[in-house]
Amino acid sequence: MDKKKKGLLIKDLRLKKNMKQIDLAKAIGITSASLSAYEQGATNPSTENLAALAKFFEVPIEYFNSNEPEEILKTESWKDQMIEEVRAIKEKMQEEINFLREQLREKDTTIHELTAILGKQ
Repeated sequence: MDKKKKGLLIKDLRLKKNMKQIDLAKAIGITSASLSAYEQGATNPSTENLAALAKFFEVPIEYFNSNEPEEILKTESWKDQMIEEVRAIKEKMQEEINFLREQLREKDTTIHELTAILGKQ
């Protein structure tokens, strides 16, 4: 992706958070002049600064290098949704396992009680 498009993405993310350049620059540890140069497409952020921007805005680094950044966000959102669904399924399965273990313990107790009763006769 060219510097101009990358700069527009950075600016768009900053504006969506209603931030001033100086505030974003401080948050990621760069000068406001550097951030301005990024947003204007004059220079590319270093890999380190790009990573800081990605972390701050909670987007993958690929977002800044993709020709279709919104697709990257959709993919990330989809991944997050799938992870949450897997967690929910895992939790439900654990509940089922715990329930079945309790049922097994109860059956085992009943068998021991019956064995004890029959042994007394």
